Amino acid sequence: MAGDNDTGRIWLTEKDAAEYLQCSKSFLAIDRTRNRRIPFSKLGNRIRYSRKELDAYLERNRGF
Repeated sequence: MAGDNDTGRIWLTEKDAAEYLQCSKSFLAIDRTRNRRIPFSKLGNRIRYSRKELDAYLERNRGF
């Protein structure tokens, strides 16, 4: 997994985020281009997911 930055936020790669959310990388790619429900950030030309934001997303969407 990717490391921490100075704010204490843990950034995950697309592969790590897919494993964390138990979905495929292609699902994340489709979500980024169509739905934009799963929060992500672009750091340069790289896509990264904040574990804190993924946890909040999971909490908001529990039971769906």
